[in-house]
Amino acid sequence: MNNEIIPVSRKVEAESLFPGSYAGRIAEEEKELYTVITSRGTMLASVTGKMMQSASSREDYPAVGDYVALDREDDRAGFGRIMGVLERTSCIRRKAAGDTTDIQVIAANVDMLFLTMALNQDFNIRRLERYIAVAKESGSESAVLLTKLDIAEGLYEKLEEVRKAASGGRIILLSNITGEGVDEVRKLLSAGITAAFIGSSGIGKSSVINSLLGDEALATGGLRKGDGKGRHTTTHRELIILPSGGMVIDTPGMRELHLLDDISGVDEAFSDILSLSSGCRFKDCSHRTEPGCRVQQALADGTLDRKRLESYEKLQKEARHMASAMDDRVRREKKAENKKLGKLIKEIKKDRRKI
Repeated sequence: MNNEIIPVSRKVEAESLFPGSYAGRIAEEEKELYTVITSRGTMLASVTGKMMQSASSREDYPAVGDYVALDREDDRAGFGRIMGVLERTSCIRRKAAGDTTDIQVIAANVDMLFLTMALNQDFNIRRLERYIAVAKESGSESAVLLTKLDIAEGLYEKLEEVRKAASGGRIILLSNITGEGVDEVRKLLSAGITAAFIGSSGIGKSSVINSLLGDEALATGGLRKGDGKGRHTTTHRELIILPSGGMVIDTPGMRELHLLDDISGVDEAFSDILSLSSGCRFKDCSHRTEPGCRVQQALADGTLDRKRLESYEKLQKEARHMASAMDDRVRREKKAENKKLGKLIKEIKKDRRKI
């Protein structure tokens, strides 16, 4: 089974970049120690000092789902050493928590991203629009997974909202109680396919994975009484192998998911507004008072919801702000690097004069 999890192409890539190395895949991270799947099983590994020195940010370190180059295939002679991260085919990222521009990689090399939301008080179409923008930016295929179907409130109205936000994308209705929708998810997870679930806490992500596994491997927690918000059950990211040979990455609940500097994901998530904008009389139309504005026409005739436009503009602004903040950080880091280099050159010249 593990030979199928580590494709031959990844073994070739590892060998070409780091001669004599072996390919593995990150299944779990815990305090700078990684659980890695190899062709021989699983083992613990840590990154090399050389890799630490060459890393310019957290994004350069291994994340769950990453393929990596290793110095060994098992840890019988000690922990393995991770020599480098192999090329990512997709990368689900977000801004790290707090007042920082650091990037946190949620999962890497994901083929299918399930944007999960419950059909009760947790339902928030604006949050779903944000998830869709993140999915577009990641390079993964995505599907909207609507859980708690058995206790759905206002199902028709919510489904119409989701259809507009998903712009023709796949939508799956699911109940972990009745089992409806689980087979539809299972069909998307054939051998070699990696999926990830993102969404708030307690909305059924771990329960879906348990259904796919056929047991209660993951802890689950229901919704709190009163507000419909979930209890945290998954506390870290973990790659899990399914009986089908497919793989899933369970992630902690994420009610807030800050966008990064790539505005293209926002534009793709709101392709309907982008299409309307292309028909405006003026290329720099602000969609406020300009004559011949197709967006304003759509608002007037009801084909575009004003709240959706406001959401689009908010996410655009957020992405631009992050891009600007990251540019400022790069400039500061470059200035500090040049200052350090200048100091080193002065010291070398000073030492030469002493000789």
